[in-house]
Amino acid sequence: MSMALIWVIGFAVLACLGTPIAVSMGLAAVLAIGLSGSVPFSIIPIMMYNSMDSFLLLAVPFFALTGFLMDSGGIARRIFSFSQALVGGFRGGLGNVVINAAMIFGGISGSSVADAAALAPISVNSLEKHGYPRSYAAGLIAAAASLDVLIPPSIIAVVYAVTANVPVSAALVAGAVPGILGGLFLMATNYLIVSRAGWGDRQPFEFHKLLHEGKISFFAVFAPAFIIGGFALGYFTPTEASVIAVIYSAVVAIVIYGDTKVSVLPALLLKSARISASTLFLIACASLSSYILTVEQVPAMIAEFLIDVSGGNKYLLLLLVNILLLVVGIFMEGLAAVLILTPILLPAIKSVGVDPIHFGVIMIANLAVAFIHPPVGVVLYVVSSVTKVPLWDVAMACLPFLAALIFNLLLITYVPWLSLGLVHALGL
Repeated sequence: MSMALIWVIGFAVLACLGTPIAVSMGLAAVLAIGLSGSVPFSIIPIMMYNSMDSFLLLAVPFFALTGFLMDSGGIARRIFSFSQALVGGFRGGLGNVVINAAMIFGGISGSSVADAAALAPISVNSLEKHGYPRSYAAGLIAAAASLDVLIPPSIIAVVYAVTANVPVSAALVAGAVPGILGGLFLMATNYLIVSRAGWGDRQPFEFHKLLHEGKISFFAVFAPAFIIGGFALGYFTPTEASVIAVIYSAVVAIVIYGDTKVSVLPALLLKSARISASTLFLIACASLSSYILTVEQVPAMIAEFLIDVSGGNKYLLLLLVNILLLVVGIFMEGLAAVLILTPILLPAIKSVGVDPIHFGVIMIANLAVAFIHPPVGVVLYVVSSVTKVPLWDVAMACLPFLAALIFNLLLITYVPWLSLGLVHALGL
């Protein structure tokens, strides 16, 4: 029996038994490699360590810590207030405030889960107070937060870049336009729903209020431009940007706003360490799986199969890949899907002339959809827990926003310029 088949069976059995994905991958890979005798057992820990020994992966814990600092420092609250002054005067404006605030916060935290956890407590009561049903408010927050995996800096984009061996700066910047476009589609969807249902009240736009909130929240709102602009313009690498982001957010949260006490830093460091450890362990286990798939030439066989099925038609192949990713997203956590499927699908994608940076954005846009549909949709669980709205009600409220995100996915897939235009303009 081949190593790949042993790994597939072992992984499937362990996952069905409820074993965490990372542990399922790792144990199945160790079993397959051990039974094959292809390498000594003593080499397996070295293989796992080498997969994590990457300077680029240092960005993961630092971006995670940035998100926690911004959350604890009242940054999310100030971003929400600024967004309310900016777009709150339109029909459905308060709903669009949530989407706008999520996009700004996404330019800081790099994590949809962190965004959902930070914005849900602030925004759900405000939305309900202004006439929005609580379940709709929860669904809107979940949909808005899901986009943060596209908007740089994105932890998943960093992991994709390392896995696909593409420039991290390009992988991060490529998600900016698709992420903003997705936010605009969510805003349009919210406008249509609210206009038809008659929810919410219109708050008049006041320029002096915008200036006031802009002054108060300047350091919070400026953070994404500072972080993203720095590595996009080549002033520092993405890893250096993650360190600078931590320093910037610490100064803003502790010194400028004073909402975070130095005494809470150990707890924030521990939270970011836990997230980073789970991410790196997943990468280490995935490296063993990648070794098995590579030795067995599985990526080449799957690439040949997909090309045969699609007849070498790039557009049909992309459609098939999108369907596969959407189905996988129902059952598998996003980071695991990136680590497992990137080495498998990339050869087929490259063979029909699709840029690997563009493909990375396609993969991540699929994960944004997966974040808000059960059973694995982690953002749904976070929002449901924070807002005390039943999970099923949050998922049902997300349905119209799912349609908007899938429409955005199709545009991203078949209009490469949306992903690559800014990358090429900046010479990345």
